[in-house]
Amino acid sequence: MTGMDGAQGKFGPTGGVGPTGLTGWGGWGNLGPVGSPNFNLSAVTSGTSITVTTASLGTTYYMTTNTITGITLPASMTGITTGAFWVFNNTGVSGLYVTLTNGTATYMGSSNASVIIIPGGSSVALVYDASATNYIVF
Repeated sequence: MTGMDGAQGKFGPTGGVGPTGLTGWGGWGNLGPVGSPNFNLSAVTSGTSITVTTASLGTTYYMTTNTITGITLPASMTGITTGAFWVFNNTGVSGLYVTLTNGTATYMGSSNASVIIIPGGSSVALVYDASATNYIVF
């Protein structure tokens, strides 16, 4: 045999409200700066090579083709700061073996790789390391 259910107990007290969280870089309770309207996205739907320039720094190349085999880098990076970059997003399933022209990269244990792999469904960034035409792959 089962007895009757007991009465519902009282709800516990509600805790205090926490402080306002951080929003952006503005600090406690202040709005942060508006995001940059200069997000550069370049769709790459055909071709075998991508040519990047110092004017296209910060651009994300959104590749929907599996035919890319080369990236041509600027012949000179004079006046460009360390950390300047381009992002290459491979939307395909297979990795892309890409030959670098006008530069080399620190990649997979080599400080002067001329071929990099952009894995399928992934991105890599080529970041300028301030030495002539050398880049770092992230």
